[in-house]
Amino acid sequence: MAQSQLSTIETTFEILEYLSVVQSASPSEISDELDVPLSTVHSYLSTLKGLEYLVNENGIYSISAAMLGIGERTREKMDLYDAGESVVEDLASKVEEQATLTTIENDQPVVVYNVNKNENMTLKMHPGMMLPHHATVSGKLALAFTDVSIDDIGTLEEYTKKTITDREEVAKQVEKARSEEVSFAYEEFKPKLMAIAVPIFTENELSGTLSVVGPLKQMTQSSVQESVIKKLQTASNTIEVNLQNQ
Repeated sequence: MAQSQLSTIETTFEILEYLSVVQSASPSEISDELDVPLSTVHSYLSTLKGLEYLVNENGIYSISAAMLGIGERTREKMDLYDAGESVVEDLASKVEEQATLTTIENDQPVVVYNVNKNENMTLKMHPGMMLPHHATVSGKLALAFTDVSIDDIGTLEEYTKKTITDREEVAKQVEKARSEEVSFAYEEFKPKLMAIAVPIFTENELSGTLSVVGPLKQMTQSSVQESVIKKLQTASNTIEVNLQNQ
């Protein structure tokens, strides 16, 4: 494929990814953010709107339901989603917190399904969201049970004051997660929140992770942690059995 064609594809996805994050934006905002000429941005937006992948409301563009449909149909084809949807809903209800199922694509954890039963907690986790390796429980499990290592990761972004950006320290946590088959994150991705996750295996290979996120003050209680870990392990085992029976 010619370089100009590759550049066009890259720019198209950069625009879509940007809009997926900010939800809506004007052509000038997109131009400034992506450092693409305004005339070029108008051309891309016009094409994407013509394909019904974008909506234009008074000069403000957002992703259309047609684009969301592509993602939904992709998710529905995932064996992990089929095996885990009802399990995640049940888990979230039992712990009364947020439960998240991720798949592993190219050694990267990607959110497949998310259920939040704690109305007082806000942590946006949407399907298709890629999670950082060093700052999330799912990411640490990916480092523990795939071929990627912490040295393969680029800049370790500091999401909060508690984010661990020292590679040796992250490596220690990864080794602990590998040994115990459970991962912890204390305010590393979002302030005042703690997360716990367990792996999901298919034929001894990591196919996904299952996590619970809740308020730090509550989740650090030993009795709560023990209960959440047991529920996570039971739910993970159920998903693994469901995958085997598909």
